[in-house]
Amino acid sequence: MANIITNAYINDILDELVSLGTGGKLVVRLLQNSAVGNVGVNIATWSNLQAFEVTNGNGYTTGGVPLANVSKNNNKLTANNVQWPASTISARYGVVVDITNAEPEDQRVIMIIDFGSLLESTDGIFEIAWGSNGVLGLEI
Repeated sequence: MANIITNAYINDILDELVSLGTGGKLVVRLLQNSAVGNVGVNIATWSNLQAFEVTNGNGYTTGGVPLANVSKNNNKLTANNVQWPASTISARYGVVVDITNAEPEDQRVIMIIDFGSLLESTDGIFEIAWGSNGVLGLEI
C-alpha cells in the first residue's frame, strides 16, 4: 500500500509557512557542535534543542534571525539568505523555528539544517545560503 499526500495539502503546508514567515514568526537559530547526537526527525519543539544554541555575543543574538521575504514558488518555500555579519561563530546546525508561541516547549521546529561539519566565521559573515530548492522544497 502506498501513502499519498495530496497536492492540495502540500500547498496548504507551504501557504501556512509563508504566512508565518511574512508575519515574522519563522526564525533561524544556530546550534553548537555539542548538539551532534541530539538532533533528528523526532525533535518537535525548540525546548529539545535550546540548550545547544550558539551563545549570545560575538555577532550572534540568542533567538536567531527572522526569515525575510518569505514566499512560495513552484512548491518551494523561498526566503533571503540568512546572515550574521561581523560575527565570530562556530555552528554545526541551523534550525528553522516557528515562534508564534512564546514558550520554547510550544515553539515548533520546522526543519534542521545539518552543515555536515562545524562551520566557523571569525569577525566576518556567517551565512546560510539557500540552494535551488529554497528553504524547503516539497515534491508534488
